[in-house]
Amino acid sequence: MKFKFRNTFLVVFALFLSFNAIAQDKDSLWKVWSDTSQSSKLRKQAINELAWGFMGSDLDSAYALGELLYEFAKGLGDKKWMSKALNAKGASKYFRANYSSALQAFQQSLKLQLDIDNKSGIANSYNLIGVIRKEQEEYDDALKYYKQSLEMYESILDSHGLAKAYNNIGEVYYRLEEYNTALDYHQQCLDYNRKLNNAENSASIALANIGRDYLELKDYEKALDALYESLEIRMSIGDEYPISNSLIRIADTYFAMQEYAKAEENAVKSLAYAKQAGVVVESMHASRLLSDIYELKKKPSKSLLYYKGYIKLRDSINDVKQREANFDLQNKLAYDLKAKTDSISYNDQIERTEANLKYEKNLRWILSIGIMLVLALFLFLLDRAIKMKKQKAIIEDQHKELNRTYKEVKDSIDYAKKIQDALMISDESRLKIFPESFVFYSPKDVVSGDFYWLYSNSKTDEVYFSVADCTGHGIPGAFMSMIGNSVLNEVVVEEGLTQTDLILNQTRDLIKKAFNDNENTKDGMDIAFCKYSPKTKTIQFSGAYNPLYIISSGELSEYKANPQPVGYNVPNENAFTKTDVKVKKGDMVYIFSDGFKDQFGGPKEKKYMTSRFKELLIKASELNCADQMNFIGKEFNSWKGEVEQIDDVCVMGVRIS
Repeated sequence: MKFKFRNTFLVVFALFLSFNAIAQDKDSLWKVWSDTSQSSKLRKQAINELAWGFMGSDLDSAYALGELLYEFAKGLGDKKWMSKALNAKGASKYFRANYSSALQAFQQSLKLQLDIDNKSGIANSYNLIGVIRKEQEEYDDALKYYKQSLEMYESILDSHGLAKAYNNIGEVYYRLEEYNTALDYHQQCLDYNRKLNNAENSASIALANIGRDYLELKDYEKALDALYESLEIRMSIGDEYPISNSLIRIADTYFAMQEYAKAEENAVKSLAYAKQAGVVVESMHASRLLSDIYELKKKPSKSLLYYKGYIKLRDSINDVKQREANFDLQNKLAYDLKAKTDSISYNDQIERTEANLKYEKNLRWILSIGIMLVLALFLFLLDRAIKMKKQKAIIEDQHKELNRTYKEVKDSIDYAKKIQDALMISDESRLKIFPESFVFYSPKDVVSGDFYWLYSNSKTDEVYFSVADCTGHGIPGAFMSMIGNSVLNEVVVEEGLTQTDLILNQTRDLIKKAFNDNENTKDGMDIAFCKYSPKTKTIQFSGAYNPLYIISSGELSEYKANPQPVGYNVPNENAFTKTDVKVKKGDMVYIFSDGFKDQFGGPKEKKYMTSRFKELLIKASELNCADQMNFIGKEFNSWKGEVEQIDDVCVMGVRIS
């Protein structure tokens, strides 16, 4: 099996502002920096070049030197060099796959460049932000920043900058699997670099990208020609990271040519260089490729050894992404959140007091029961563990005890699932309301953080329905989903709110109140919430991150949600908005969580992605709803294959009658 990684060194061209100039000995640069008799300009240049000089071999040192430069420039009030320092710090985070921290640094750098109207610096910052948005798979946003950068480089006649921009636009098309277009842009990048003096490193990056493009186009001879030329340049420079990158691409090419001995040789070398540089992505790539090679060579023990190494590295990246999730949320809100202007009058507060007290009482009861159940389960397991320890001498009895304990824990979780399922509307009830509808529901664990909700108002004939994605999965997510379900019933059924935006506003207030407005809590949910009025054939929609799709006559229309959650105490939160959409008989309405599009799988173990998900729904919309659910479920299981499911999945579809 061919396995392809997104090699992050492909875009290093966008990061290195003066990498080609770094030729001095590192000791010499440190001496210049340490000599306080030198001018501040020379000292800043020396420490900046030193930071970038460590970028391919020692990322911790690179970050520390960037921080040192920032504090020095800050003391001088020098925004230009503060910006350069932030770029160095951001690049060191980028190479660790810590994209959120990198983006924060690059955005701060852009602000400083805008303050001093430095066009070259602004163009470079656009490029850097584009790099991160590409790694976050926001390809439209990445192209926007790259094209802004390209235009500015053209205006100031910066050939080095134009080469960077062409390279990175090519990278986006590569991610989109448009390999011929990617090759055209990478070739333009190489042409620019060959016209420039002292651009060997930049040329090596372009050659590496061209080699990879040819590999995807199955022109292996041209791929090897470009990659070996790139390797020769990088060996002369001597930095471990780019050498590792060229070697693993050569290994990929030989693997595709079924020349496994040469693939193994180059992959082993690549892994050694990657470990020296402390680079996770290249190490992960080489480990996985070696596992595949040894599997084909029928060496299962070696294959397993390298596969375990690959899994460990992959999990380390996932851990970083998880730790940065909170910052991602704040970053999404940074540009467009305004101060909340809506206020609740004193009289309104009085009217709501009784309802809030009732809600809080019920919620405290639910949470108390939950805590008692968890505590009881813990004490039970502790008691069992003590008994098992005493029985170690009797292996057979210990085995029986373990099985018994497992069964009891499993029974407890199964019971929790029964409670969760009971809170959600049954298929029978749903089909009475929407005869042509389906729900594809696939929890990651036994219980789920996703839930679907539906309510029909017999007085108005209006139908309210939603799909929500709560924080976490498993038991924590299930508890949050029960709270979310209870709150929606409170707001819609008991309080009688009818406008979708007001429903989400009130739901957010109640969830925050449930956690005592704790500023540190991250509990909440993303949700797509709809109201259908049969008399007017109108869908009213409000959403928190999760959008609404409507397919009419084979055409998909997307209605975006507000970029904020229902719950978390985020700064400067906005009131939710609503959108009214006219629909007609036969139209399909889809709401969903993000679990499906974020699932890794397929032949290259990539994310399913939004574009592929839209195409799936367009195809499914031609079928009746029962067949749609089977069609979507089959596609999900086929894509996932042997890859672990990473999140809960819920997709609801309704055909307008």
